[in-house]
Amino acid sequence: MTCIIPVMPIQDLDADSNDSGDDESISNVIENNLGSENVLLSHGPPDSTDRLRHALPADDSMKASLVVEALSSLSLLGLNVPLLLELMSWGNLHCRNDLKIKTSRTELMQYKGLAQLLTTWHRPPPPAAGGKRPAGACDVMEDWAFNIVIDIVSHELDQLVAPLLKSPPKVTAKSLLSIDLKAIVINMEVSA
Repeated sequence: MTCIIPVMPIQDLDADSNDSGDDESISNVIENNLGSENVLLSHGPPDSTDRLRHALPADDSMKASLVVEALSSLSLLGLNVPLLLELMSWGNLHCRNDLKIKTSRTELMQYKGLAQLLTTWHRPPPPAAGGKRPAGACDVMEDWAFNIVIDIVSHELDQLVAPLLKSPPKVTAKSLLSIDLKAIVINMEVSA
């Protein structure tokens, strides 16, 4: 059984509006298709994901059908998941400033399951029928993580070393010979 949710232009939805006409009609569409009485579509606190998850049909094939419908809707709009995420993730000035996009981006960034989602992308579960585990984004995420660690360590070393290795305003033979390496080592140990 395929669950079809009509595509509604996003610009017609106003999550901040007191006029519940649009929100109510969308809720009715999803309620009729999912059989839920309390589906909340307006962007709200991060727990709205839990409410939406709870409203999903119990049948996994129905959930898959909803994902297929959402992907089809994206395709009709000339988008795919990577492009949608790229644009939502501070993709351009309008995407950075649009209230609906900001709200959805905040929901994603504050999503309590984000770490688990990233872990799954890094190392997806093995196929149910057995065989080789999908590669997922393992290589990309490990390269990214390695670069993040390098950036953090470099920043911390800069913060630690820069004040200790400042040269005097005027370098003279006397100032170079008066450098106390033991004091520098002690200061670095204390700062670290």
